[in-house]
Amino acid sequence: MSFIFAKHINLFLLLANFANSFNVDYPTFRFREYSELSLEQKNAAASLEYNERTWNQPGTADVEYMSWRSNVTNQFPEFRNATKILGFDGNESVDVWDCWINHYNDYAWDELVQNDIVSFYIILGWTAESWDETIPEPASNSKYFEELTDKEQTAALAVCYTQKLWDGESLPFCLDSQTRVDCIDECDWVSKDISRCNLGEGAFWDFCPNTCGSCPDHDDTETSSTSRFTLSTMYACATILIFHFTLN
Repeated sequence: MSFIFAKHINLFLLLANFANSFNVDYPTFRFREYSELSLEQKNAAASLEYNERTWNQPGTADVEYMSWRSNVTNQFPEFRNATKILGFDGNESVDVWDCWINHYNDYAWDELVQNDIVSFYIILGWTAESWDETIPEPASNSKYFEELTDKEQTAALAVCYTQKLWDGESLPFCLDSQTRVDCIDECDWVSKDISRCNLGEGAFWDFCPNTCGSCPDHDDTETSSTSRFTLSTMYACATILIFHFTLN
């Protein structure tokens, strides 16, 4: 048992930081292809100056360079109504937009500090000066997701950059099942530490949309078989139980 403890000690340290990551729902309604939008939704998108190209490549439309607050107060008169038609409805709309769409890029550095977001950007190499563009941006900003360290990938995921979004890929994105791993409290368990990709034979991330594409050699998987998922889940849960008994 001591061997098992030594082998998995790093995961205990990762679990200690479990509560530090955000839990903002993945907006599947935004990450669907333009061709799947209704006429009403296309008109709403057009009022925000999206076209087919910018809709299908998240992060390229001017509206997405701004936070929810900036859009409401300064830019688009129809923003609230248009985003509601597109699916941004309810109390979490601001958080969903600012994380998954804007990635807090429109926040001032002081706002990142106030909202406990700054630590993730510091891990990615940002400082107050580089954020304000008084010195060059950090090296991480010109790297592909796979070139980032595990720690940097985890920080990127914390501000809602999956591999697809970080690398600026175009839709369609892979869309994983909403099925959850019963012994894990959050579907985004892996996104809270990317090195967990190595555990559970995929059970932690094959079925979570907010980690889609972010684990090495993983791209999609609505097609994963039930039997494979069941076996992977059993392995994953057994791993967690081993940790529990080792601690006791």
